[in-house]
Amino acid sequence: MRTLKIILALVISVNLYAQDFPETPETPTRNNKHTSVTTSVSNSTSVSDSDDTYKFKSKFDVSKKEGITSILEDELDDLKKTKKGNEISWIKYVNGKIAFECKLSKKNLYISTNKNKLSNSFNNRIKYLGEELSSFISAHKPFKWNSKKESNSLSSAQLRLERAKVELEKSIKNLEKVKRTGTN
Repeated sequence: MRTLKIILALVISVNLYAQDFPETPETPTRNNKHTSVTTSVSNSTSVSDSDDTYKFKSKFDVSKKEGITSILEDELDDLKKTKKGNEISWIKYVNGKIAFECKLSKKNLYISTNKNKLSNSFNNRIKYLGEELSSFISAHKPFKWNSKKESNSLSSAQLRLERAKVELEKSIKNLEKVKRTGTN
Protein backbone atom coordinates (compact mmCIF):
# COMPACT_ATOMS: atom_id res chain seq x y z
CA MET A 1 0.00 0.00 0.00
CA ARG A 2 2.83 2.27 0.80
CA THR A 3 4.35 1.82 -2.69
CA LEU A 4 0.99 2.56 -4.19
CA LYS A 5 0.84 5.85 -2.28
CA ILE A 6 4.36 6.73 -3.39
CA ILE A 7 3.57 5.96 -7.02
CA LEU A 8 0.33 7.93 -6.81
CA ALA A 9 2.10 10.91 -5.23
CA LEU A 10 4.80 10.72 -7.86
CA VAL A 11 2.30 10.66 -10.73
CA ILE A 12 0.35 13.59 -9.24
CA SER A 13 3.50 15.68 -8.70
CA VAL A 14 4.77 14.95 -12.21
CA ASN A 15 1.42 16.00 -13.67
CA LEU A 16 1.33 19.20 -11.59
CA TYR A 17 4.81 20.30 -12.57
CA ALA A 18 4.90 18.92 -16.11
CA GLN A 19 4.55 21.20 -19.11
CA ASP A 20 1.18 21.48 -20.71
CA PHE A 21 0.66 20.40 -24.29
CA PRO A 22 0.84 23.37 -26.63
CA GLU A 23 -2.39 24.59 -28.10
CA THR A 24 -3.04 23.62 -31.69
CA PRO A 25 -2.81 26.76 -33.86
CA GLU A 26 -5.74 27.75 -35.99
CA THR A 27 -5.58 26.76 -39.60
CA PRO A 28 -4.83 29.89 -41.62
CA THR A 29 -7.37 30.95 -44.17
CA ARG A 30 -6.17 31.58 -47.70
CA ASN A 31 -7.52 34.68 -49.34
CA ASN A 32 -4.99 34.85 -52.15
CA LYS A 33 -5.49 32.95 -55.37
CA HIS A 34 -1.84 32.83 -56.41
CA THR A 35 -0.20 29.45 -56.54
CA SER A 36 3.52 29.15 -57.00
CA VAL A 37 5.11 26.04 -58.41
CA THR A 38 8.85 25.69 -58.37
CA THR A 39 10.61 23.10 -60.45
CA SER A 40 14.27 22.36 -60.66
CA VAL A 41 15.79 22.07 -64.10
CA SER A 42 19.40 21.07 -64.51
CA ASN A 43 21.39 22.39 -67.44
CA SER A 44 25.14 21.97 -67.71
CA THR A 45 27.63 23.07 -70.32
CA SER A 46 31.31 22.26 -70.67
CA VAL A 47 33.65 23.97 -73.14
CA SER A 48 37.23 22.96 -73.91
CA ASP A 49 39.19 25.29 -76.20
CA SER A 50 42.83 24.36 -76.88
CA ASP A 51 45.21 25.22 -79.71
CA ASP A 52 44.22 22.07 -81.61
CA THR A 53 40.61 21.34 -80.66
CA TYR A 54 37.37 22.94 -79.58
CA LYS A 55 34.83 20.80 -77.72
CA PHE A 56 31.40 21.78 -76.47
CA LYS A 57 29.25 19.41 -74.39
CA SER A 58 25.90 20.22 -72.90
CA LYS A 59 23.04 18.52 -71.10
CA PHE A 60 19.83 20.50 -71.08
CA ASP A 61 16.13 20.35 -70.36
CA VAL A 62 13.97 19.03 -73.18
CA SER A 63 12.17 22.39 -73.37
CA LYS A 64 15.37 23.97 -74.76
CA LYS A 65 15.74 21.58 -77.71
CA GLU A 66 13.60 23.55 -80.17
CA GLY A 67 15.60 26.74 -79.58
CA ILE A 68 18.93 24.89 -79.78
CA THR A 69 17.84 23.27 -83.05
CA SER A 70 16.95 26.70 -84.47
CA ILE A 71 20.33 28.15 -83.46
CA LEU A 72 22.21 25.23 -85.01
CA GLU A 73 20.17 25.27 -88.22
CA ASP A 74 20.80 29.02 -88.61
CA GLU A 75 24.52 28.86 -87.91
CA LEU A 76 25.25 25.60 -89.72
CA ASP A 77 22.98 26.17 -92.71
CA ASP A 78 25.86 25.63 -95.16
CA LEU A 79 26.58 22.12 -93.80
CA LYS A 80 24.63 18.98 -94.61
CA LYS A 81 22.19 18.06 -91.86
CA THR A 82 21.53 14.36 -91.14
CA LYS A 83 18.70 13.08 -88.99
CA LYS A 84 18.61 9.57 -87.47
CA GLY A 85 15.78 8.95 -85.02
CA ASN A 86 15.95 11.63 -82.33
CA GLU A 87 19.50 12.67 -83.26
CA ILE A 88 20.43 15.46 -85.67
CA SER A 89 24.03 15.82 -86.79
CA TRP A 90 26.18 18.10 -88.92
CA ILE A 91 29.59 16.83 -90.07
CA LYS A 92 32.32 18.49 -92.10
CA TYR A 93 35.00 16.31 -93.67
CA VAL A 94 38.48 17.47 -94.69
CA ASN A 95 40.62 15.01 -96.68
CA GLY A 96 38.18 12.23 -95.89
CA LYS A 97 38.43 12.71 -92.10
CA ILE A 98 35.97 14.36 -89.74
CA ALA A 99 37.15 17.91 -88.99
CA PHE A 100 33.89 19.17 -87.48
CA GLU A 101 31.07 17.27 -85.83
CA CYS A 102 27.90 18.44 -84.13
CA LYS A 103 25.39 16.00 -82.63
CA LEU A 104 22.11 17.02 -81.04
CA SER A 105 19.90 14.50 -79.26
CA LYS A 106 16.84 14.89 -77.03
CA LYS A 107 18.78 16.29 -74.03
CA ASN A 108 22.44 16.45 -75.16
CA LEU A 109 24.59 18.47 -77.51
CA TYR A 110 28.14 17.65 -78.56
CA ILE A 111 30.35 19.78 -80.82
CA SER A 112 33.94 18.94 -81.73
CA THR A 113 36.39 20.57 -84.13
CA ASN A 114 39.91 19.81 -85.24
CA LYS A 115 41.19 23.38 -85.53
CA ASN A 116 44.24 22.40 -87.56
CA LYS A 117 42.06 21.15 -90.42
CA LEU A 118 39.67 24.12 -90.50
CA SER A 119 40.03 27.80 -91.36
CA ASN A 120 40.36 30.45 -88.66
CA SER A 121 37.08 31.93 -89.83
CA PHE A 122 35.25 28.60 -89.39
CA ASN A 123 36.88 28.04 -85.97
CA ASN A 124 35.82 31.54 -84.84
CA ARG A 125 32.32 30.91 -86.13
CA ILE A 126 32.05 27.71 -84.07
CA LYS A 127 33.44 29.42 -80.98
CA TYR A 128 30.82 32.17 -81.35
CA LEU A 129 28.16 29.48 -81.85
CA GLY A 130 29.26 27.85 -78.58
CA GLU A 131 28.91 31.18 -76.75
CA GLU A 132 25.41 31.68 -78.16
CA LEU A 133 24.40 28.15 -77.21
CA SER A 134 25.81 28.54 -73.68
CA SER A 135 23.81 31.73 -73.17
CA PHE A 136 20.63 30.15 -74.49
CA ILE A 137 21.00 26.92 -72.50
CA SER A 138 21.91 28.62 -69.22
CA ALA A 139 19.10 31.20 -69.39
CA HIS A 140 16.75 30.58 -66.48
CA LYS A 141 13.72 32.13 -68.07
CA PRO A 142 12.68 30.90 -71.48
CA PHE A 143 13.23 33.15 -74.44
CA LYS A 144 12.64 32.67 -78.13
CA TRP A 145 15.56 32.47 -80.48
CA ASN A 146 15.16 34.80 -83.46
CA SER A 147 16.48 33.05 -86.51
CA LYS A 148 18.45 34.95 -89.15
CA LYS A 149 15.42 34.85 -91.43
CA GLU A 150 13.21 36.34 -88.71
CA SER A 151 15.90 38.89 -87.85
CA ASN A 152 16.16 39.91 -91.51
CA SER A 153 12.40 40.39 -91.76
CA LEU A 154 12.47 42.27 -88.45
CA SER A 155 15.28 44.49 -89.72
CA SER A 156 13.41 45.24 -92.94
CA ALA A 157 10.23 46.01 -90.96
CA GLN A 158 12.22 48.38 -88.73
CA LEU A 159 13.70 50.02 -91.83
CA ARG A 160 10.22 50.48 -93.35
CA LEU A 161 9.01 51.97 -90.05
CA GLU A 162 11.89 54.47 -90.01
CA ARG A 163 11.14 55.45 -93.61
CA ALA A 164 7.45 55.91 -92.76
CA LYS A 165 8.40 58.17 -89.82
CA VAL A 166 10.55 60.33 -92.11
CA GLU A 167 7.72 60.55 -94.67
CA LEU A 168 5.25 61.49 -91.92
CA GLU A 169 7.55 64.26 -90.65
CA LYS A 170 7.94 65.60 -94.21
CA SER A 171 4.16 65.51 -94.71
CA ILE A 172 3.55 67.37 -91.44
CA LYS A 173 6.11 70.06 -92.37
CA ASN A 174 4.55 70.37 -95.83
CA LEU A 175 1.05 70.68 -94.29
CA GLU A 176 2.26 73.40 -91.90
CA LYS A 177 3.85 75.26 -94.82
CA VAL A 178 0.64 75.06 -96.83
CA LYS A 179 -1.39 76.33 -93.85
CA ARG A 180 1.02 79.29 -93.39
CA THR A 181 1.02 80.27 -97.04
CA GLY A 182 -2.74 79.70 -97.47
CA THR A 183 -3.77 82.00 -94.61
CA ASN A 184 -1.63 84.98 -95.71
